[in-house]
Amino acid sequence: MAQLAAKTPHGSRWEKLLTALAAVQAWSEQVDRQENRLREVTGFGANPGELRMYEYVPAGLPARAPLVVVLHGCTQSAASYNKGSGWSTLADRHGFALLLPQQQWNNNPLRCFNWFKPEDIERAQGEPESIRQMVEHMLAAHTLDRRRIYVTGTSSGGAMTAVMLATHPDLFAGGAVIAGVPYRAAKGMQEGLETIFQGRNLAPAEWGERVRAASPHQGPWPKLSIWHGDADTAVKPVNAEELIKQWTNLHELPLQPTVEMTVNGHPRRVWLTPAGDEVIESYTVTGMAHGAALDPGPAPHQCGTAAPFFNAVGISSTHRIADFWGLLAEQPAQAAHEAAAAAAAAPAGGDAPAGAKAAGKASATPLANGADAQHHEEPSASGASRRSADAEQGSGSRRPFGLDVHGIISASLEAAGLLKSGATASRPTSGAPLGIDVPGIISTALEAAGALKAGSQRSEAAGSPAGDPERTSLK
Repeated sequence: MAQLAAKTPHGSRWEKLLTALAAVQAWSEQVDRQENRLREVTGFGANPGELRMYEYVPAGLPARAPLVVVLHGCTQSAASYNKGSGWSTLADRHGFALLLPQQQWNNNPLRCFNWFKPEDIERAQGEPESIRQMVEHMLAAHTLDRRRIYVTGTSSGGAMTAVMLATHPDLFAGGAVIAGVPYRAAKGMQEGLETIFQGRNLAPAEWGERVRAASPHQGPWPKLSIWHGDADTAVKPVNAEELIKQWTNLHELPLQPTVEMTVNGHPRRVWLTPAGDEVIESYTVTGMAHGAALDPGPAPHQCGTAAPFFNAVGISSTHRIADFWGLLAEQPAQAAHEAAAAAAAAPAGGDAPAGAKAAGKASATPLANGADAQHHEEPSASGASRRSADAEQGSGSRRPFGLDVHGIISASLEAAGLLKSGATASRPTSGAPLGIDVPGIISTALEAAGALKAGSQRSEAAGSPAGDPERTSLK
C-alpha cells in the first residue's frame, strides 16, 4: 500500500499521513492494553467481512432503547475510538446501546474499513453484511428499538458510515459522517487516495443515483450530520461538500441550506423539509485538522478524551450528533443529577458556566429539534433568517427565545431543596415560550432523579398550567 501511494502525485502527503497514523496507533495500543468498557461478541453471524464485534450496553438499559453503531478510523480500535469520542459516556447518560465493529489487520494493513473496495461496499456482502449481522444480533440480544438505529464514524469509519447508509437506508434512522467521503467516491486504492487528497467533483444527481442504485429502498432516507475541519489535510474538506450534494439530492432539497448559523464560532448549515424537519446538518469546524471535534470535560454536554485525531476544539461532535438524532430528548436519572449539579455551581444571577455555554443547548432537552438556546435570529445577506450562537455574543441579562433559563433552573433547584430560597436574582418567566414547558421538563427530570417530590412546588417552578392548548413542539 505504501509503495503504491508513493508512486502517486500525493506521495509526500501520504507519507505525512502515515506518520500521523503511527501516533494514532501508538495511542490506540496503549488504550487497548488498559481495561476498557467494551465486551467482545462472537458467533453473531457468518461474518463475510471478517470483522470483530464489540458492544457496550449500560447497566439496567430498558427494552426498546436506541442503538448507535460506531466505526473507528485507520489504526484505531473499537476501544480507543470509544475512549476518544466518549460515546459510552453518552450511552450511560442518555440510555442507549453501542455496537462497535472493529477491522482486523489482515483485512487492511492500516486497519481501515475498506470503503473503496468494490467487494466491501455492496449490500449483502463483505463488511457491510458483517455489520448488518451485528446489528441484528444486538436487536435480538438486547430487545432494542429497530426504528432507532444510527451509525457514525470518523475518517475511514466515516466513509464506511456513508457505505452503510447507502447500502442499508432501510435499517438506519440517521447517520453522521466525520471527516469522510461520499458513497462510491472511489473504486480501488488508487481512486481512494485521489478522493481523500483532492476530492471528486460530481453533479448532485450523479452522487444521488449512486446511493439509489445501492439498495431496493427508494425513501424515505436517513437524516445525516456531516462534520469536517477546514484545516484537514488528510481528507480534503471538499469531500464534505460532495457529501452534501449526494444527500440533498436524495432528500430532494436544494444545495442552498434552509438555515445558517454559527455555533461556538463554527459554521453550521441546516436543511429542512417542507414540514420543518431537520434532515441534514453540516458543521465546518474552524481551524481543525483531521479527526473528530471534541469538548472534553465533566459537564453534561462534554465527553471524550483529547488524543491523536480527537481534537479538543470546544465543541463536541459526539454530543451534538446524538442531539441531532434525538437521543438526548429523555435524560435518565444520572443526567438529571449532573444537570442539577452544574446549575447549582453557576453564579447566582449571572451567565451559565462556561462549559454550559459551550453546549449551546438548554440541556439539549427542551430544544432537541436542533434549535440552540443561545441562538438569536439575524437576517442573512439573502434576506433569509440567519442564526448566530457564538457564546461571546451573549450577556448575562439576555433571555434567549424569551427563556430565563438561569431563573427556571434556580427555582427548580430551590423546590428540590438543593438551593436556599432567595439565592437567585431572578425567577422563572411565566408561560411556555415557543410552546416549550421548560420549567415543567426540569421539574420532571428532578422528580425522576429522586431530587424532587412529585408535585412539590411544581406550580411555582413551572409558571404555566399543565395542558396548555398552545404548547407545541419546536419545529
